[in-house]
Amino acid sequence: MANLAGVSRATVSRVLNNYTDKFSVRPEVRKRVIDAAESLGYRPDLMAHILRKKDNSGLVGWLGAMHPFTFSSNVLDVMADTLSRKGFLLSPMYSANSDATIELPWWRLDAAVVSGVRTVDDVEVIENANIPYVCINCLCGPGGSSVQMDDSMGMELACRHLMELGHRRIAYAVRDPQFMGKHPSVSMRKEAYAKIMRENGLNPISSENQFFVDEPEKFIMEIIERKKATAIITYSSHSGILLLGALQRAGFHVPHDISLVTFNDEYPLSHMFPSMTVVDLDGRAAGQAASNMIINMLGDAEFESTHEVIPETLIVRESTAPPK
Repeated sequence: MANLAGVSRATVSRVLNNYTDKFSVRPEVRKRVIDAAESLGYRPDLMAHILRKKDNSGLVGWLGAMHPFTFSSNVLDVMADTLSRKGFLLSPMYSANSDATIELPWWRLDAAVVSGVRTVDDVEVIENANIPYVCINCLCGPGGSSVQMDDSMGMELACRHLMELGHRRIAYAVRDPQFMGKHPSVSMRKEAYAKIMRENGLNPISSENQFFVDEPEKFIMEIIERKKATAIITYSSHSGILLLGALQRAGFHVPHDISLVTFNDEYPLSHMFPSMTVVDLDGRAAGQAASNMIINMLGDAEFESTHEVIPETLIVRESTAPPK
């Protein structure tokens, strides 16, 4: 590359690494180096770049599980964009297995973003490594910061919307507690649902067969036929989609026979028939808040742990209506 550009190897290295400290080069020389790199198909070696840097790596790792039940996908888009403008590369290293233990990579991280963990113990390895980190929609340890979704507020919005339509027999369905059982959103939504119902003189409607993914007919029979629910709130968008299909196959019309509300406005909720009324988790706001925390903690040695709660919003669509 140096021979092709007609410069020294040191000049090539400095140009390609945007080195400016006590170094300048004429625009035409810089162009020759860049053109030579492009013609040879050069791509920088990220690991070599990290090993050469003494102070920081420029990498922010995304650790843990990224599961759509507790996570809005546009968080990742916002963080990647915001951090890149500050010279950081967001490097996802999350696991598809929600039970997997967090493992740090062998290369250096400046900071970490954590998602999908269920208990404080899950972030112990990050705490012990003294890496600055932010947990998104999950619990963090004493050394971490966090961005949480206001699930109590979200459940209240869902319940009050149905009550204002005239519903009094409102059920809450939680899918797959073996996976989600320890995630804080599970207990937060469940407790908020029971509290709001009782404050309004209504009885919470539960089922011994809440695992309606495998046996939706049993769930429908118990909740609608026996317990006479006129509306159902589901824990996640995935649960809502599964239940909508089961209701339609069983001959129920949504929303004329039963109203349905779910959480997390992900595709394809707005494109379904009927389109789904949903409590939305503002992933863009969460991603921006987490990015700001990371930028601040890396720029300020005295930065103290901080915690932010993001409000949830109700989007009313076609799946809810007054009871018959």
